[in-house]
Amino acid sequence: MDQTTPDQPIVPVPPPWKLKGTIYVLSFWTKEEMPVIAYSPLEAKSPFADPAASGEHLGGLSQIQIIRYTDSPVGPYDELIVCPGFFAYTKDDDKGESKRMKNARVTRVYVSQKSTCWNGRISEYIFIIYVAILNN
Repeated sequence: MDQTTPDQPIVPVPPPWKLKGTIYVLSFWTKEEMPVIAYSPLEAKSPFADPAASGEHLGGLSQIQIIRYTDSPVGPYDELIVCPGFFAYTKDDDKGESKRMKNARVTRVYVSQKSTCWNGRISEYIFIIYVAILNN
């Protein structure tokens, strides 16, 4: 159940968040060709989805995650995450040399509460923690 009504403002909840819940993971393998489900139609033409701007899709182990949070600072909510495999990117090392690297990337996140969506979007910290957890 959403913690706000249409005429009620969304309350900011700063990070870090302590969350409790259950996660269901569907793992599958993707080829180098980008899966159709990877990006929403609104993001499909954005720099985030452009291989030249944000790295080429390499494929590999991919996941769809369904998470049911039973306890959070904004109340219980559900989340769906799409991680379509690994992407290549370049990073300068300590010597200033460009190194090709790869890492998993979350391309879609859906939540069941507007307060969760709003707080997640204004707090980059939450998204960074998310990506770090997925890549360990």
